[in-house]
Amino acid sequence: MRSKFFKTLEFKAPVDIPDEPGKDREDELTLPKRLDDGEAEEEINKKVDLAVVAKNYHRMEDDTGLVHGDEDLILELVEDLARLVLELKDKLTDYDVIVSDDASGRLPSLFFRKIINRQKKKNGQKGIKIFFAAGGKHKSEEIMDGLGEFFVKNREQLGRVLLVTEHIDSGRSVSRLIDILQEAGVNFDLAAVSLSDDADSYNDQQQLYQHLRYGGVNNGGLYFYNHHGRGITKVYDKIHPVKTSYTPQKKINDSRNNIDYLADQLAVLAD
Repeated sequence: MRSKFFKTLEFKAPVDIPDEPGKDREDELTLPKRLDDGEAEEEINKKVDLAVVAKNYHRMEDDTGLVHGDEDLILELVEDLARLVLELKDKLTDYDVIVSDDASGRLPSLFFRKIINRQKKKNGQKGIKIFFAAGGKHKSEEIMDGLGEFFVKNREQLGRVLLVTEHIDSGRSVSRLIDILQEAGVNFDLAAVSLSDDADSYNDQQQLYQHLRYGGVNNGGLYFYNHHGRGITKVYDKIHPVKTSYTPQKKINDSRNNIDYLADQLAVLAD
């Protein structure tokens, strides 16, 4: 694997956290906890050949007319997903619900649903539920308020939540969902397939890092952005994404089969 896969998020400049009376300095901003890169590389290489998995996934996407990235991007994607499974390994069966940051978060959310259900089945647990939320910085306040009311009303039934997104750039989009979940009192973690190499630019870093687990510092997750096979799109005045009329059902089915392949191949990292 390329060393790029093990790039870890770093602050490029000192982070200025103002003193607050009575606030413990241990609450200062820190980056998300990560496994040791060397140990992660060793465990992944021992269990799966990511280059082979990436090559097969690229071929499957190409054969079904879905591929919209080169082989290097798909390898980044597979590496990021593998590392994220490893980062979440000890928590996977604790989650009760996946909240998908749709629309581009749908395929990685389905990926994690399959891996989590595999682990839950081993433990004799019920399968995880999934909720598709059309969040994002361009949604109306009325719709975001509606999402907030939903999470407040269903907080007890939700249990522990895994919020899944494909990529974090500035963090502004996913921060709105984080705000809503926090205000509703929901217990959750945030799983991002990839994120940009600029920790200092993220909006409201403190709350984002508090919940964040990520796969890689690159563009791997962007493969899912506007993926032709997701079959849904965001609408300004809708809480849930809506099905597109222009995507053939076969392409939607093919994209689900292809993401299932990735889940099947990388699930071994959750053992």
